Amino acid sequence: MRSFAVAVIVVLIIMLLGCVQQTEEVGKKVIHVYCGAGMRKPMDEIAKEFEKEYGVKVLCDYAGSGYLLAKIEATKI
Repeated sequence: MRSFAVAVIVVLIIMLLGCVQQTEEVGKKVIHVYCGAGMRKPMDEIAKEFEKEYGVKVLCDYAGSGYLLAKIEATKI
């Protein structure tokens, strides 16, 4: 079950590569991931590996689904 969840998260990260944005630091790219609080531990590992492999900073926002939905709707990203 855990390996399935990790696989799903990896696929989601790959799909979100199009959502990469530039930060104030020239040349640095950041991807912002909204993730359920229960997935913190595996997502931290995945984010670390992703940063190492692609050189893109991963910012994870962990919270409940209601909060994440409200944040997505409010920020439109």
